[in-house]
Amino acid sequence: MIKTYVHTPTCRHHPLNWTPTNPLFFTRHTLPLNWHHFGRSDQYNTRNMSRVPRIKLGSQGLEVSAQGLGCMGMSAFYGAPKPEPDMINLIHHAIKAGVTFLDTSDIYGPKTNEILLGKALKGGMRGKVELATKFGIKYDGVREIRGDPEYVRACCEASLERLGVESIDLYYQHRIDTRVPIEITLGMFLAGCLDLWTAMPSGCLEG
Repeated sequence: MIKTYVHTPTCRHHPLNWTPTNPLFFTRHTLPLNWHHFGRSDQYNTRNMSRVPRIKLGSQGLEVSAQGLGCMGMSAFYGAPKPEPDMINLIHHAIKAGVTFLDTSDIYGPKTNEILLGKALKGGMRGKVELATKFGIKYDGVREIRGDPEYVRACCEASLERLGVESIDLYYQHRIDTRVPIEITLGMFLAGCLDLWTAMPSGCLEG
């Protein structure tokens, strides 16, 4: 059964206090993470770090780390893409430190950030994280906001493939398509029409 809830904060009012000026984190806590150092396994000792607390997100039982790792800046928008091995090491370090809520989108790169995350989640890492990605912004030379059901379905299938996973823990609407009533966009979730995508316990919010 697909469960969906609706919440529509803007970036600066994200429920996890996301800081858009930070290319890697939306955070309530600070970890000494610097991507330049992540080729060196001895740079940080996660055993000496305090564990990140966990919180309930929404009302449907999804539990995530109170600090999340926003992965956008690894692949886009904040200068050139960072070295892939360093970013995979950074993701693994964050997970070991208790930062298990990972956020990406199909527009980051575009698409390359989801591919990066998919590589980082191999080898049993998928089961240790809560994975969030987004739909709603299409870019083929021209930026377009879309929320029609056919587009959402295609986006979700493509994200699952790029991420190399069978399910997405939080799949949400990056921007609202004002041409499509939100009831139409969410109707496929509410009607259980997404069962072929496996379980997505929590649903759609603009972020």
